[in-house]
Amino acid sequence: METSSDSLNILYFCADRGISIGGTKGASAHIRGFVGALVHAGHKVTAVLRGDRHKGYEQLPFRVIGLPENRPPAKSEFPGHAQGGRHAVSENEEIDQNPHFEQFLRELGSKEKFDFFYERYSLFSIAGLNYVESSGLPFILEVNAPLVLEASRYRKLELMQQAREIERRLFSSADTVIAVSNQLKDYILKTVPDSKVTVVPNGVDVEKFSHTGAATGEPDKPRRFTIGFVGNLRPWHGIDILLESFAGITEIHDDVRLLIIGDIGKMKNQLDDFCQANRLNGKVVFTGAVPQEDIPRLMRQIDVAVAPYPELPDFYFSSLKIFEYMAAGKPIVASRIGQIDEILENDKTALLIPPGNPAALTGALIQLKNDPDLARRLGQRARLEAQSKHTWKDRIEKIEGIMRTLKSKAAT
Repeated sequence: METSSDSLNILYFCADRGISIGGTKGASAHIRGFVGALVHAGHKVTAVLRGDRHKGYEQLPFRVIGLPENRPPAKSEFPGHAQGGRHAVSENEEIDQNPHFEQFLRELGSKEKFDFFYERYSLFSIAGLNYVESSGLPFILEVNAPLVLEASRYRKLELMQQAREIERRLFSSADTVIAVSNQLKDYILKTVPDSKVTVVPNGVDVEKFSHTGAATGEPDKPRRFTIGFVGNLRPWHGIDILLESFAGITEIHDDVRLLIIGDIGKMKNQLDDFCQANRLNGKVVFTGAVPQEDIPRLMRQIDVAVAPYPELPDFYFSSLKIFEYMAAGKPIVASRIGQIDEILENDKTALLIPPGNPAALTGALIQLKNDPDLARRLGQRARLEAQSKHTWKDRIEKIEGIMRTLKSKAAT
């Protein structure tokens, strides 16, 4: 905020056991970037994040407290819980952590006066809401995905009714709900009125990518045109589209390489089989999971960055990779879908293609390979756009406006 008197003491909470502050996921990068920007703006932040793995990050500009888990009781100790298979037991265990987490927050709140409670929404997490209802703290809920919908579509969500009820209660009870995209806002509006939801997309630390510069290729190896993808691979990232497109490019050009920067996880066998069948070994490089601080260095090798999303019925993402590509000054080829079509402008800051179209992706990549001046212009304009509109500082200023409004309401 504008003066030191505007500085706030914020309690940030995330009960998702899959997100580590030092992890390689986009969610981890989001928390570090967002909370770090709050601190840079002059606020004090205590981040309560789940699990012992959150210890050991004293170099961060904010305090991190690992949220210890209570020992899950045996299945027979779940009185009145929904019956079901292994997934239902795991989901019941998640629900049963809430009283323990709530008590932890109460004890923390009794030792220090906080001005705001800010939570990153996690499936089955109700501890934060229970805490703020007793403490009276203003409550901002950040929603990064329609978690119930996502869990039912990509995982085996068995306690659907309980998950929906917790989600409904969180959306309804928060003072303000932050949605990272307009598409996600539409999902939230099924539960709460428009006045309660504000869209704040993801952002980027532009300085972190300021020395990425023009592509350098592989160290100590002959120069090859390098197509790059950054991110831990998931079914919705369109990696099959990218590989099919790249296979087609190799039939025309031999001096090309595909660099995948991120964890390939359960897709390893599928990817290895495709590369073997299409004689792509040596032309496709998988780095595996890498620390966030190494990504700008690896991106120096990239000539063109891609985000080849397929056609999805509910594209609600605010893709961190798009903002990172922009900040790095890389020419981008991306699917024209969801927020991407709002952030990027075709032929100005990127080449946008129909989602799920390998042929269109191939054409755009070959166009940039053959026209380095166009590639350079796209990258330069994208970086300027990131600097002027999409920094974490820009996002925090919007959050601060919400906090000022809530603070004024609380004072009247």
